[in-house]
Amino acid sequence: MGQSGTTTAFAPASVGNVGVGFDVLGHALAGVGDEVALQATAEPGVHLTGVTGVVDTLPDEPPRNTALRPLMDLRADFSILDGVVVRIKKGIPLGSGMGGSAASAVASVVAANALWDLRLDEQRLLHYALAGEAVASGDVHADNVAPSLIGGLVLCETQPGLHVTPLQVPAVLSCVLVHPDLAIATRAARELLADAIPMALHVRQSQSLAGFIAGCQRGDLDQIQRLIETGEPLSPESLLVPGDVVRVKNGSFAGFEGTVVHRQNETRLLVAVNFMQQGASVLLQDCQLEYLRPPTALGNKDENPKGSIDVVYNLRPCRHEITLRSS
Repeated sequence: MGQSGTTTAFAPASVGNVGVGFDVLGHALAGVGDEVALQATAEPGVHLTGVTGVVDTLPDEPPRNTALRPLMDLRADFSILDGVVVRIKKGIPLGSGMGGSAASAVASVVAANALWDLRLDEQRLLHYALAGEAVASGDVHADNVAPSLIGGLVLCETQPGLHVTPLQVPAVLSCVLVHPDLAIATRAARELLADAIPMALHVRQSQSLAGFIAGCQRGDLDQIQRLIETGEPLSPESLLVPGDVVRVKNGSFAGFEGTVVHRQNETRLLVAVNFMQQGASVLLQDCQLEYLRPPTALGNKDENPKGSIDVVYNLRPCRHEITLRSS
């Protein structure tokens, strides 16, 4: 089943545990990642012959290497008699929190799929890549592996069985990665976690996760980006407050939707990103409001209140795809 030449695959770095999504939300990062090059050989086994890049040494025993372990499993499962020579180019530092172990595992599986013409679908590729990632983390969690393979922002469900859902990424978001001079092993970090959490904390975390996903799907940040582009002064708000839900009918902010609040003899329109529970405000001048819910305190629909809008800023995960090269 071997073939001449070298097959090389690249897999991007990733961010797991995104925001409120511990072990379930992850996104890919464009521009940095790992490459794995495979070449068939008549000598049985999996042989690491070179490590280059920001790392120059890795374990050469397949059970201890995230790129080699899935190759060992694939050879066994598909009765592949040929061996394989492996070269790894690390673009992601060890212990950097950028999904280096996942990227190596994904690149290895994608390259093997092409080299041995296995024609595995995405679900099977994830299965083998997760086995490689588990070498580093000591557990099966897909929030680095899945975005590295699929790209974008993904929701990962592992019980009862792996299911990955790509999420809509608001166009106004970017990801800013701050990388301190500190290395933390994934397995060691996970061992510090508590075995149990209070019910109240679990409920609050579940609410935040649901709000995050819903906010991405609704595109809460789209009108905030448009507000920023108006050039009007914005006042960040750290708390969301109740009020009448309205749409601005005319003026500079026609079409914007938000919540009317009254503050210091002003009527303000709060446009929020609910999953962040934050916003910002901008003053409205000479406009009419259309109530999207029955008014509670503002008065007649035809009044022309003056107010402001609450806005928030956030980050967008970059979309990136696996690239496959054969030579």
